[in-house]
Amino acid sequence: METLPEVKIWGSGLPKREFLFVDDLVEACLFLLDYDEDYSPVIIGSQEEVSIRELAEMMSEVRGYKGRLAFDTSKPDGMPLKKVDTSKMDAISLKVRTPLKEGLQKVYCWFLTNNISKNNKS
Repeated sequence: METLPEVKIWGSGLPKREFLFVDDLVEACLFLLDYDEDYSPVIIGSQEEVSIRELAEMMSEVRGYKGRLAFDTSKPDGMPLKKVDTSKMDAISLKVRTPLKEGLQKVYCWFLTNNISKNNKS
C-alpha cells in the first residue's frame, strides 16, 4: 500500500467519541434477545471516551504509518464530547470486551486478509 507523507485530519483532535467493535455489538444484541424482559431500549456503548487525536494515533500505530498527522484547526471540531447513556446496560451488567486498539487491529487484519484495496480498484 502507498504511504502518504501526511494525513490531514479536520479539527484539533481534542473532541472525544465512543467507539464500539461490531462483534461486541452483536454479542450484546444476542444477550438482550434472551435477557430483556420488558423490551425497552438498551443503549450499547463502549463506555470509553477517546479523543480523535488518540484514535488517529492508534490507527497509525496499528497500520505502521510513519507519516505526519496534521490536524487542521481551521476545520470544525464538532461537539466536544458525544457520550451515550449506558445506565441500563450497566444495570444488567452488560459489558463490552474488545478494547479499541484490539478492535482496530482485528479490522486492519481483516482488511489485509480480504485484500480490500485491490478489490476496489477498477
